[in-house]
Amino acid sequence: MSNQIQRLRQNGYNLAPTMAFIDPFGYSDIRIQVLVDILNFRKCELLITYMVGFLDRFASDMLNKEIIKKSFLASDTELNEIIEINDVNKRKEAWLRLLITKIKNRLENDGNKGLTLYTSAFCVRDRTNNIMYYLVHFTKSLKGLEVMKESMWKVGREGEYTFSDFGYDPNQTSILDYATDKIWIPALAKIVYEHFTTKTVTASDIERYVLLNTPYIWRKETLAHLERSDKIKVLTKRSREFTYPNDAFIQFA
Repeated sequence: MSNQIQRLRQNGYNLAPTMAFIDPFGYSDIRIQVLVDILNFRKCELLITYMVGFLDRFASDMLNKEIIKKSFLASDTELNEIIEINDVNKRKEAWLRLLITKIKNRLENDGNKGLTLYTSAFCVRDRTNNIMYYLVHFTKSLKGLEVMKESMWKVGREGEYTFSDFGYDPNQTSILDYATDKIWIPALAKIVYEHFTTKTVTASDIERYVLLNTPYIWRKETLAHLERSDKIKVLTKRSREFTYPNDAFIQFA
């Protein structure tokens, strides 16, 4: 795949808008530069099955460590800092940060200074509740981030973005929670209020903040909750109460 991508770029071709699903077995087939080469195309995104369980298991072995260093373009120091973390799940979280950091840094080194790369990750745990792997999404599109966050939310409710076999009920009919009650709205409203206190911003500004800086998805019920609590005032004229056009100005108490 690497040679084909390089050939496209060398000949000045662009890749059609693509969501590239990378599903390697283990870690040896992960190549940071190949992943970056895909992202270098203007409208391409990545979704990677990132097997941190295998990675963490074999990273201490010298032979496998060399393979990992080559795949991730990483140094001994970087790997040792992760290997020396005592807590296994915190170690696996560190492996996730390594992947994200390496891809972002390599993109910048390829001449993408100032490029914003949005990432999101869904964690899958085994029956002992240990992390098996992550589904990691990379996109340069704010809309792409929004769509992926919404998709992950359907399985990992309330901002956890996790599915675990721990406590699995064999009688359940689906891994998805189809409940429509938004019991998380007060928690999100509290975060939004604390961030924007005394400020006047648009509804779109608030939506963007929630998307980029919180684990939650955006729902305008958040603003209704705040308005009913007398924590915001809508300064823009509107046709109906408790509606919030994207360009409406919201004043926080």
